[in-house]
Amino acid sequence: MDYQDYLDQYIAYDPILARRCFAAALDYFIYFVIYIIYTYFFGDVNDWGIKDGTFKFNINIGFFSFVFIWFLYFPVIESIYGYTLGKGLFDLKVVRENTENSKFYVSFIRHLVDFIDFFLFGLVAILLVKFTKKHKRIGDLLADTLVVLDK
Repeated sequence: MDYQDYLDQYIAYDPILARRCFAAALDYFIYFVIYIIYTYFFGDVNDWGIKDGTFKFNINIGFFSFVFIWFLYFPVIESIYGYTLGKGLFDLKVVRENTENSKFYVSFIRHLVDFIDFFLFGLVAILLVKFTKKHKRIGDLLADTLVVLDK
C-alpha cells in the first residue's frame, strides 16, 4: 500500500478500536515480560532474600531500566518498522498525516503521553479513539499520526 491508499482508507475509516485495544494490550504485555526477564537477571535482592524488581518512584537503576526498555520497545521499534509487534500482529500501522513515514521523534512524542492515554486501563484512549473525528488518542493528536489497517 502506498501513502495515498492509507489516507483514502482512513477517510472511510471503519473503526478498528478492538484491534487497537488488543494490539496495545499485547504490546504492554510484551513490554512487561521483557522487563520481568530483565529484572530477574539484573534486579537487586531485597531484605527478604527475593529479587526486587518492582517499580519505584525514586530515581535509581530500576527506574532507568524501566524507561530504557520502554524507549527501545515503543519509540525505536515503531520508528523503524512503522509498528510495534502488537500492531504488526493485528495488521495496524502508524503513519503521519502529512508525510509518508513515522520518524523517531514523532514516535517518541506519540508515546510520551502513554501514561495519560492508558490511565484507568486505557479508558482515556478508548474514549478518544471512539469519539474524535479522526479516531486519535492524545499521542496521535500531539504527533499528528494515524493508526491504519495495513493490508
